[in-house]
Amino acid sequence: MEDLAYIAHEIEKGRNLPLNLGRYESGMRLLYGTLGMIKLSMNAWTVYKEDADEPDAAMMRRPEENARYAEAKASLARVVRDALNQEAHGEEVSPDAVDALRSRLIHEMEILTSFTEDFRVFEYVLNRVEYRFKEADLDEQYYGYYLTNDLIHYIFQTKDNVAVNERIREVITQLPMRMSRQHFFETLSDAFTLYRGAQKGTIDDFSQMLKDSGTLSLPEGAEEHFPEFSDALSRLTAADYRNITEDEYNELAAVLSEASSSITDLSDAFVLLAQMTNDAYTAILADVPHERSSGADAFERNLRGTYERARDILGRLMNPETAGGVNENDFKPLEGMQERILMILGSSSFAVEPAVRDRSAQLEKCGALRGYQDLQACGKLQSGSDFVSLHEDAERLSVPDDSYADRMSADVRKALDRQFIAVSQPVRRALMASVLSQLPVLFSDTDALQSYINVSLEQCSDRAERLAAVELLKEIMGYEVG
Repeated sequence: MEDLAYIAHEIEKGRNLPLNLGRYESGMRLLYGTLGMIKLSMNAWTVYKEDADEPDAAMMRRPEENARYAEAKASLARVVRDALNQEAHGEEVSPDAVDALRSRLIHEMEILTSFTEDFRVFEYVLNRVEYRFKEADLDEQYYGYYLTNDLIHYIFQTKDNVAVNERIREVITQLPMRMSRQHFFETLSDAFTLYRGAQKGTIDDFSQMLKDSGTLSLPEGAEEHFPEFSDALSRLTAADYRNITEDEYNELAAVLSEASSSITDLSDAFVLLAQMTNDAYTAILADVPHERSSGADAFERNLRGTYERARDILGRLMNPETAGGVNENDFKPLEGMQERILMILGSSSFAVEPAVRDRSAQLEKCGALRGYQDLQACGKLQSGSDFVSLHEDAERLSVPDDSYADRMSADVRKALDRQFIAVSQPVRRALMASVLSQLPVLFSDTDALQSYINVSLEQCSDRAERLAAVELLKEIMGYEVG
């Protein structure tokens, strides 16, 4: 196979473009197509084995309880079967069906993520009332004098600034929340000043993340798509946490535990479907031709043979009459090829983006613009970000004036303020902690951080919450609790 890294550098330098653009596109298509087909066949085998070996296992085997998952899984199977059938008959495979499926999966994951965030809010609340009904001794001396020192040591024992900031956010999230609403919103406004000069999309994403963290609102269709999680959330939302009884606590803790476990399993299942959809999308866009190029070397022949073997395995798995004949030995000829492809892509894929951006006229002239746009999409689909957008929005890339960040700050504040008014104090504190965990670290120095920790601990007079804080913070630091 031709040295794609060398050709990519030649394209970058603008040398012999009519020849190099075509050679590069052909090689990249074969690499991406084979990679997508290998990964798709392996994941299809994983799903098939789970269905066959564990028919009573949780999320993947309860379609009557997870209709959205069952529907998405069936849709993916139809897309793959249709694509394989069309390819076998030499027909062009349209990406429209797999693109529509991918959009649906992204929406489903947005809903599940929103439920997950809301359940975390009530986990925070329940953690802080648990010790009303649990016998435990509080070491007041440790709480009042030594806990802060331990936290500061934990935060700064690493020299990695990214890790330090992450530890600060971890600690702040679990400290007793005693920040006034005025101070909270001042902190929120300060965070938005850091986004002045950022791209519009970055500011929009930050704003939406804070709304998701600080409100209990759900995306459209949430109640209809996942009624079991909606019912659990309604029960948690309606509870009176200031006057909760032990029986009520135990009942709500069980509701939360079951919902959290189920949503984790279901989210994992949807992520696997998304990865398989991305791989199917990649193989469709790559559109590997049946005929072998003249003068193909041993590696290219091996690559094409791998593609054909993976496609054959996938076809057998998609057919109920032949799926049972697939076994581990079928995958042995594929071993090592995925890693080799990724290594080549890592050294040669850099030319796709600049070619589409800077040489679109040249690409269009030689009829390769659509092909390079497909390669661009393949790169995103194989980037490891399962739900990345494939389409750039020019407006999101624009840089607005500073007033835009300020307006978005005010918009977020209104949304959070409305939510804070609507919920009880324990839930409001949990929502504030959730938002603070998403903010950039705003402490000017170690003294300011230490002061914040001390004030949070000192202003908490609730013995149950103090006990919970010690336990949760010790867990973060890796200490044994007790």
